[in-house]
Amino acid sequence: MKKKLTNEEVDRLKNIMEAQEATIIKEESVSLENTYDSEVVATMLSIINEYMQPYAREFKENAIKGRYYLDAGHKLFNQGDYQTAMFAYKKAFECGNVKYESGKTHFELNFDVEPFLAIGSVFEIEEQYDKAMAFYNKAIKQKDNFQISESTTVMFENQLDYYNKSLAKAYCYKALLLEKLKAIDEALQNLDEAIKYNKFSCIAYWEKANILKEAGQFDKAIAVYDELMTHKGNMSDNDRVVTETYHYIRHNF
Repeated sequence: MKKKLTNEEVDRLKNIMEAQEATIIKEESVSLENTYDSEVVATMLSIINEYMQPYAREFKENAIKGRYYLDAGHKLFNQGDYQTAMFAYKKAFECGNVKYESGKTHFELNFDVEPFLAIGSVFEIEEQYDKAMAFYNKAIKQKDNFQISESTTVMFENQLDYYNKSLAKAYCYKALLLEKLKAIDEALQNLDEAIKYNKFSCIAYWEKANILKEAGQFDKAIAVYDELMTHKGNMSDNDRVVTETYHYIRHNF
C-alpha cells in the first residue's frame, strides 16, 4: 500500500542527500546543448525515427519522449553510430529538462542520471576522457535534484531504492573510467561509494575484486568475492548467474 512520507522518513532522506562524497567532484563546463545546424538535425531525426519505427507504439505520449530518445541512443550506440547516438542522448536530456521544470517536486521526473551517463559513454568510447568524466560527475551531482514533496504519494522505499541504485550506477561508470586511466585508488573509492548506495551491485563488487586481484592483493579480492556471495539471495536471476560465474573464477585464481 502506498503511503505518505513521515517527517522521520523525509529527514532520513535529506541526511542521505547531504552526506559528504568520498571524492571531490569538480564542476565541468561541458555543454549539454545540441549545436547542430538545421540540416544535420533533420537528418539525424530522420535516422532516429526510421530506426525506432518498430517501437513507435511504445512512445505515443509526449510524457515519455525523453525515454524514446534515450532508447534510440542506446540502440544507435550499440550499432556504433556514436554521432547520432550523441544527438539522441542530448534530445533525451532536453525532454527530461522540460519534465523537470513541469514537475520539480516529483522525484521520478527530476532525478535521472541516464542521459548524463549515456553522453559520457559516447565521449569515453571516442577516448575523450575529460568530457566523459565531466558527465559522469554531472550524473553523480544529480543527487542535488532529489526533491521530496509533502504531498507525494510515492512510497518512500521505492524512491530510496531508485535513488540508491541510480547513484551506484553513476559511481560505477566513474570508477571504470578511473581504472582505465590507472587511477586505481580513486577507482576503488568510487566502487566503495557504489556499494554504499547499492549493496547488491554485482558489477561494483566484481570490479573491486578484479582491481585488487590485478594489484596482487589476493586475500582482499577473495574477501570481496565472498561478500558478493552473501548477497546472492537478494539479486535478480541474471545477477545470480553472473555472480555464480564470478564465484567460480574466485576459486580458480
